[in-house]
Amino acid sequence: MIMFYAFWTIGAIMEASLAWAVMPSFGWRWLLALSSLPSFSLLLFYPVTLESPRYLCMKGRTANSVHVLETMARVNRVALPSGRLVSGH
Repeated sequence: MIMFYAFWTIGAIMEASLAWAVMPSFGWRWLLALSSLPSFSLLLFYPVTLESPRYLCMKGRTANSVHVLETMARVNRVALPSGRLVSGH
């Protein structure tokens, strides 16, 4: 929770600084547009974001879930534990 509050405080200070710099010259519309840019930049990560293995498993798609877990293990350079993945249905 402390990290959450720290980042919240930093974001509030950055937003206030942006408002102080933008509002007098350009107005609230530009402030809104510039404030939304970080959120839109997250769209760049959408293609590389994997679906949750738990979600896939709960939907009965265990093969897809195993594939995602294997990809995560390969990226993190670890081995998957032995065993069989079963759906919770």
